[in-house]
Amino acid sequence: MRDRLLPLPDPAFYLGEGGTGSPTRTEEARRAAYQWGLPIALLAVAVGLALVWPLHPAQTALWGGLAGVLAVALVLSALPRCPVGVLDRLLLLGGWTFLLGRLALGLFAPHLVDGGPELLGLLLPWFVLGLLAPGWLLDSSLGRWVARGALAVTGALGALYGVRVLLGTGESGLILALLAQLLLVGGLALLGQEATLTRTEDRRGPWSGLLPGECDELTGLPLRRPMERRLRTLRRPVAVAVVGVDDLPDLERGGGAVLVQTVRAHLARTLAAATRTGDPVACLGEGTFAVLLPTTDPLAVRVVAERLRLRVASRPLAGRVVTVSVGLAVGTGAEALARAEAALRDAQAGGGHRVEVAPE
Repeated sequence: MRDRLLPLPDPAFYLGEGGTGSPTRTEEARRAAYQWGLPIALLAVAVGLALVWPLHPAQTALWGGLAGVLAVALVLSALPRCPVGVLDRLLLLGGWTFLLGRLALGLFAPHLVDGGPELLGLLLPWFVLGLLAPGWLLDSSLGRWVARGALAVTGALGALYGVRVLLGTGESGLILALLAQLLLVGGLALLGQEATLTRTEDRRGPWSGLLPGECDELTGLPLRRPMERRLRTLRRPVAVAVVGVDDLPDLERGGGAVLVQTVRAHLARTLAAATRTGDPVACLGEGTFAVLLPTTDPLAVRVVAERLRLRVASRPLAGRVVTVSVGLAVGTGAEALARAEAALRDAQAGGGHRVEVAPE
């Protein structure tokens, strides 16, 4: 159970009430939406096919494939063990295959699908929705790449059609102009979504992309993996402070596992109170935490680390003075974290309750 005094997000938001591996509340809501929305979509496809039947085999394959994807997704949504992310990816793949297939037939075989300006007008709203959907359903990084990839494939189809128009084999320059507008609208929609995602991530802080299982259940702090991911995304040198409890095995022998957990929660509270809201703090393991500091100036970094060390020592816990050592390193990526951890080991080997700076 998480320490409720910590000013940190409830991990149940990420992990569900059952702990690591449980579905999140958002996932359950999406699963429920799929379970009532997919039958409606299947019914709409069936009614549409009945109204225009018979179709050319190429169109039959496209519509049949779309109906098959919807049916499979409906069955999977009823299986509690099937992650909602699988449904998201399946529906995105099926939807984009259908859209791009319709677009390709409309451009290069218009006699098969009643192509032309009317087809592009019908595809426009679904095209924009398809570009925005990855950002809603997938994590921000993967969603952006999927949407950009779909826009790039559409651009490639447009370029091929433009070559046909220039060679005199294309049906109409008007279709090319409408296709250019389609790409422009799609690009503007992606730019707008990118700006919205960036503002949202800034408001939610450095841990906006946490996945289920990436939070420590006691403290609610992110674990090692998201900290390393955060370091990889930063393109500049950063200062990393790794804070570790001194003599943790002695504490466990003297007070048991309950005391160790209490010390961990105490240290997490102290670090959260002693750092700025935007400074990422992560739990690396039993009694070890990492903090990304806002400056890389050697003197300022040392001052911050000493302040953290003294702040912990000035707050006794259950009549015990808990001390920590701090390892400091300035660098880029996960390499800076590894050097800071090595500096922490040196500090504890030298007697503890001290700050050790990793050599350049």
